[in-house]
Parts: sequence; C-alpha cells; structure tokens
Amino acid sequence: MLRVHSQPSASDSPSIPPMENEYDRDQCTKVSAFTDQENTSNYFNGVDNLGNLEPFTAFYSIFYPNHPFLLPRVPLMQMLERRHLPHLELAIQYIGSHYISAASSNEYSDTLSSCLAQQGLPRDGFMVQSLLLFAMGLHLSAEVERSARYLESAITLALELGMHQLSFAQHNAGNSPMAVESWRRTWWELYIIDGLAASMNPSRLFRTWGVSSDVYLPCEDVSYFSEVSSLTRAAKAT
Repeated sequence: MLRVHSQPSASDSPSIPPMENEYDRDQCTKVSAFTDQENTSNYFNGVDNLGNLEPFTAFYSIFYPNHPFLLPRVPLMQMLERRHLPHLELAIQYIGSHYISAASSNEYSDTLSSCLAQQGLPRDGFMVQSLLLFAMGLHLSAEVERSARYLESAITLALELGMHQLSFAQHNAGNSPMAVESWRRTWWELYIIDGLAASMNPSRLFRTWGVSSDVYLPCEDVSYFSEVSSLTRAAKAT
C-alpha cells in the first residue's frame, strides 16, 4: 500500500534567519564558558567554581559516548577558545543539563532558542550541529513537536550546505583529519536521528533516506578518539 507522508510546511519550522546583521551576543550568553578565559580551566576539570558537575562535562561523560559526532572534548574546547560559537556551546550545555538535577534545562532551552533566532549567525555546519543537538535535547524533554521542527531545520540547512557530499567535509575541515571525520559523523548522525524520528511517527517523512550521498561511513570510535590522546596529555600538562 502506498503511504503518503506529510511534510512540515515552511511555517512549521523554526525561523533560522539568514546571515545579515551582527547578532546580539547578549541573547547567546546564558552560561558562556569561553567568554571568560579564567573559567576555561574548570572545564578541563569538569567542575564549576563551587565544585558542581558542569553541563559541559555531563554532555561528554554521558551523552557523547553514544552520539560522538562533535569533535572530541579537548579539540572542541580548543576550537571554542578560538572561535565564537555560542549556539553550539549552549546546545552542548543544554544537553548536559538534562543529566544534572541542579541545572535548569528550560533556561538553557529558552536561551538557545533566542540565540538561534538571532540575525548574523553563520548558516554553516556548526549551525547544523546546534540544531541537531537542540532537536535531540527537546526530544529528551518530551517536546516532540518542537524537536521535529528543529530537526527539519537541521536537515534543510545540511542539504543546502551539501553536507551529504564528500566535498563538504574536505572543504570545511581546515586540513584537519579529525574535523573531516566530525563532519562525516554529523551527516550520518543526522541520517540516523531522521530515521529514528520517522520510525516513531509514520506520518513523518524520512527525508534523508532518498538523498544520494557519497559521504564515507564513520571510522571506528577508537580510531577517532586515539587522535586526541596527545592533545589531552598536553592539556593536562599545562
């Protein structure tokens, strides 16, 4: 039997504005670890100034082993010290807040939503990662409809950018094999979450199923993480 799938209309998806004006950083700094360089060392230790487990650490300790598509922790932290990506940092903290009783996931959610709606945020692979993480976190919070809308936005942007093509990872990795692998993993994570969402809702279209992709499958996790060992040793020595 032929089944007709319904697709969310453009009005159903969150409005992710094009890059036009400079965005308001105040909307993106609920808990910004890397805007204060004095706090970055705490993130290597995994605690805040009061000795509490940080959402950032909870993300990498609990969530990340099952969804390792971002850069591993140390290289990602080093990248965030060089690049201002408040939406990605907030998305990580939002996910991590689900595993910490003292953290307020709703506050992170509200701030991340406002941040993503800001004008001037580049529509790039990091935005796709943030949207995907937000969709996954919203599903954890049982906000299924909002989760579906942000997932649709992540898929739409990924296809616009050509993340389903091998060339995207090669051209957006800055000569870093680890970054190449991260972009490949991002595409396949998006594909898997899209499939899972479609399997739980028969009326939802599995959009990435019919996309022709030449992106290589991810390598073994041990190979991906082994490239971080030297960076980790260097970080602990400083």
